[in-house]
Amino acid sequence: GQTLYESWIVTSYNLILTAASPFSYGIFEKDLREEIIEKYPLSYREMQTGDLFTMRSFVFWMAKAIWHSIVVYFGMYFSVQNDVIFPTGEVSDLSIMGMLASFLMLFIVSLEMVLETKNFNVFHHVSIWGGLIVYSLFLLVYCTIDGGFVTNDMYFTIYWLLKSPTFYLGMVILPTLAMLPEFSLKL
Repeated sequence: GQTLYESWIVTSYNLILTAASPFSYGIFEKDLREEIIEKYPLSYREMQTGDLFTMRSFVFWMAKAIWHSIVVYFGMYFSVQNDVIFPTGEVSDLSIMGMLASFLMLFIVSLEMVLETKNFNVFHHVSIWGGLIVYSLFLLVYCTIDGGFVTNDMYFTIYWLLKSPTFYLGMVILPTLAMLPEFSLKL
């Protein structure tokens, strides 16, 4: 069978985003301000004992992930199904779907990090927005290399995708739909 994502795209996604954003979040995020912890030290006990990570919170996070996947897969599938993207007049293929899915998941994961971050600092901004920029730049460069370790399916794919109105509509509508339950819970 075929995979949805090209191997170098998965590798760059894992190296750039799976490492940077959660790492900076884990190191620099503060649930409570230092003054509150010093004044009320027992308020931090619940976080130290791990009582906040329960089976209920695990199921909640898994349900969100499944919802995001459903929205991205079916939204992407129906949006590019008959869209003419290639200059030869061909409709989109698996490489277009994979690249669109990687952009969508990247954007949704970044939005999730923004929603969950309570105290932004420069490290959060660099890891979230910098990750988006670095990943986009990687794809812009990667898709201009013909031959070698780049498959022919990926050659100029990002540029054809960026010319498609479907890409921009998808980048607005699908993340909004995927994050709608979370936006409503945060309000």
